[in-house]
Amino acid sequence: MRPHVLLIAVAALVLAGCGATNSSSDGGSPRAATAGADTVRVAVGQRAGNLDPHDYAGQFYVQDLLFEGLVKYAKDGEIEPGLAESWEVAEDGTTYTFTLREGVTFTDGTPVDAAAVEWNFKRWAGKEDTEWLGLSRAFKAMKVVDVRTFALELSQPYPPALQELAYVRPVRLLSPKSVDAEGLYVKPVGTGPWVLEHSDRNGAAFTRNERYWGDKPSHARLELDVIPDAQTRLSALRAGDVDVIGGEFTAPLTPRNALALRKASNVKLVTETGTGTLILGFNEAKAPFDDQRLRAAVNKMIDRKAIAKALYFGFGEPAGNLFPDSVPLSGARQAIPPVDKAAAAALVKEAGYGPEKPLKVTLLTSEDAIPGGRAMGEVIQSALKEIGIAVEVRLVDHATRHKEIAKRAYDLAFYATYAAPYDPYGSFGAVFDSRTEIGVDGKIFMDAKTLDPLIDTAFAATGDEREPAFEAIYTYLREQEAFVPLVYTQRIWAHGDDVAQLRLPATEYELPVR
Repeated sequence: MRPHVLLIAVAALVLAGCGATNSSSDGGSPRAATAGADTVRVAVGQRAGNLDPHDYAGQFYVQDLLFEGLVKYAKDGEIEPGLAESWEVAEDGTTYTFTLREGVTFTDGTPVDAAAVEWNFKRWAGKEDTEWLGLSRAFKAMKVVDVRTFALELSQPYPPALQELAYVRPVRLLSPKSVDAEGLYVKPVGTGPWVLEHSDRNGAAFTRNERYWGDKPSHARLELDVIPDAQTRLSALRAGDVDVIGGEFTAPLTPRNALALRKASNVKLVTETGTGTLILGFNEAKAPFDDQRLRAAVNKMIDRKAIAKALYFGFGEPAGNLFPDSVPLSGARQAIPPVDKAAAAALVKEAGYGPEKPLKVTLLTSEDAIPGGRAMGEVIQSALKEIGIAVEVRLVDHATRHKEIAKRAYDLAFYATYAAPYDPYGSFGAVFDSRTEIGVDGKIFMDAKTLDPLIDTAFAATGDEREPAFEAIYTYLREQEAFVPLVYTQRIWAHGDDVAQLRLPATEYELPVR
C-alpha cells in the first residue's frame, strides 16, 4: 500500500468529528423549549448577517426565504416563472420583456409593479461591483412599458440572462420602501414565503407570509438556531432540540456525520446527487505552480477514487470533470486518471527540483469553508511527499481563508464550484474570468489571452453552438492542468420525527422548509 493511500484510511477516522471546529457559548437551541408544534427549527452555522439582497454579506439561504426574482431555477436546470408570469425575448436576443404577476405585493404592502422592478435593477445593473455578472456587463437600458410590463435591453445577446436572473443576489427584489431617504438599505422586506421577525447573534425567527402569492409554507413559524459547532448540531438533532440540519452552505454534514445519523432511530437522512465539485486549485500566477509541469505532477499523484471511497463513504464520487453531469453544459465525461508516480516524479525533476533544490509549498484550507479540509489536506501532503514536494497544510478560520484566497496568498487551496443555480456560467464568470473581481471567492485559474476569449464565446453561444463552445473551455483547462477535480459532492440533510418529510429544493442555496 502506498503511504498516502494508507493515510487516506487514517484520515477517514479523523473525519469522524469533522465540521466547524470553533465553539460558542451560544451553542445549543436557545428557543427550543418555547417552540410550538407549528414551528420548524433549523440549525445553522452562522448568523444571518446583512440581508440586503443587493449586497454580498448575508447568508444566501436566509435571503432566499425573503426575496424572489422575476424567474426561478428548477431542479432540471430549466427556468420557471417567478414574480414574472411570462416573458418574451426579441429575435435579436437583446431585449427581454417581462409580464409581472397581477396583485403581488411586498410584505409591507408595496405593489410589485414595473416601477418597483426598475428601482431594484437600478441598484445593480451595470454597476462596477456586479461586473462578475455577465448580465450586468451586457446591460444597456431598461423601461417601464406599463404597470405590469418591464423591458430589459442589452448591448448584445446574452443567452445566460434568464439563468442569472434566477440567482439569489444581487437580482432579487427588495421593497422600495425598505431604504432610507438616501437610498441606503434599512430592513429586509421582500415578497417571499417568510417574513423576518427578528435576527441576532443567536439566530433568526420568521413568520409565514399569509399573503404569499404561491404555495404557503406548511408551518406558521421558522426558527434558525446558530450552532457553530458541528457535533453540537448533531446532538441537538438527536435530542429533538432542532428539526433539520445539513446543507452545503447552511450547516454542512460530513459523510461521517451522515453515516452516524443513519443509525439514529429518531432521525431520517435525506441525500441527493449534488451539483458541486470539490477542487484542488493552484496559484498559477506565481512560482512554483506557474510551471505547468508541476501542476501536471500533482494531478498525477492524487488518488481520487481512494479519496471518494475512504473519506466520503459513498456520499461523493471521484471527479474527472470540473462539473458533475447534473450541471447543464458540463462537457464530455472524462475518465478518472490513475496515479502515476513515475511520471509525476519525472516532471518534478524536469522542472528543476530534487534533493539539492527541494520544493516546499503551502496548502490553504479551512474546516469552516471545506468540512474535512484538514484530513483532505493531509492526504494531499502525504501523496506529494512521495515525489519530493513538501506541503505545509495551513488550517485557518473562515474569515482568514476569504482574505488569503482573495489575495492569492497560497500555493495550493481547496475550492468548491458554485453549483446550481450558478453553474456553469457562474463559476466561469467569477473564478476563471480574469476581468471580474468577486473578492472573497478568489480565482481558480486565469489566462487573459486564451481563456477569457473562450469564456466570451461560450457565454455568447446559443442553441447547438453552446456545447462545443463550453467543451473548448474544458479542453483548454485540461491541457493546462489548471486544477485537480477531486470529488463530486452529494447533498446531505437530516430531519427529526417532528418533520414528516423533507423535500430538497432545486439548489443548496435554499432551505427545504416550505
